[in-house]
Amino acid sequence: MRAGADMSSNTQTAMSTLYGALDAAPDIMFIHRPDGKLLYANGVARDCLGVSMADVDGLPPWAWTDAPREVIEKRRATIRKCRTHTFVAERTDVLGERYDEVHSRWVETAEGPVIISVTRDVTERVEAEESLRRMAFFDPLTGLANRTLLEDRLKLAITSAARHGDLLGVLYIDINDFKPINDTFGHSAGDRVLQVLAQRMSASMRSEDTVSRVGGDEFVIVLPRLASVRGVERAAEKIRDVIAEPVLLDDGRACDVSATIGHALFDRENDEAHSLLIRADIAMYHARRNGQSVASAVPLG
Repeated sequence: MRAGADMSSNTQTAMSTLYGALDAAPDIMFIHRPDGKLLYANGVARDCLGVSMADVDGLPPWAWTDAPREVIEKRRATIRKCRTHTFVAERTDVLGERYDEVHSRWVETAEGPVIISVTRDVTERVEAEESLRRMAFFDPLTGLANRTLLEDRLKLAITSAARHGDLLGVLYIDINDFKPINDTFGHSAGDRVLQVLAQRMSASMRSEDTVSRVGGDEFVIVLPRLASVRGVERAAEKIRDVIAEPVLLDDGRACDVSATIGHALFDRENDEAHSLLIRADIAMYHARRNGQSVASAVPLG
């Protein structure tokens, strides 16, 4: 290995012995200089990189990770300061996108400091954790936020609005006559309608808005940092219009859909998350009773 060309004979022998032992390890192992250049990669690591031993020496750190260079620099700085660091890194190999848990340690040697990194593939664990997270916070049919995540996002939005004086709005949306859709077209078609409507609503809102499914055919949208009072009304009208576009089913039939929407603005003096949702819900029922598609909650105070 070229990296050992200027080492003493004893050091070379010791390093060769170490490398031989590491080559038999089941985990990915790297030895690299503090500047990130690789000195050694064991057999498992070389297989993942698709390189030979001769190709390893001097490879830059971005050759074996998909992390941006600024992230790599931050990790190396942490290792230099703390002498040890554990993190999860992403990489792409012949198997696709993988996740590695990396344990790195700073080691002083006769030839200068090196960093030894032991990497274990934790892709299955990361994917299982992500699956559990999605089950806990997202609706499995539409992929929208569920009630748990909605309540969390709404509380954060209320805290921000109360602190900074921002305008915060909520839309409560109920799909009209959804049961006849299931009865006429079938439950799988009904599911398809909900999925299409969820996609439309998400696409029509801002990235900071939270679109959630809170019941079979009920949705709630949280609208933080509105520019004006009229903003919540415009959002309700936009949602009403995108829902009203016919949904084309898999068999080619078109399904006409409509919704009733109630909206409410956060009142800093009187509202909390539960009361704000209730006011928007009541406004939706008032709209339905009065034959309207959109209605505003009665202001408090």
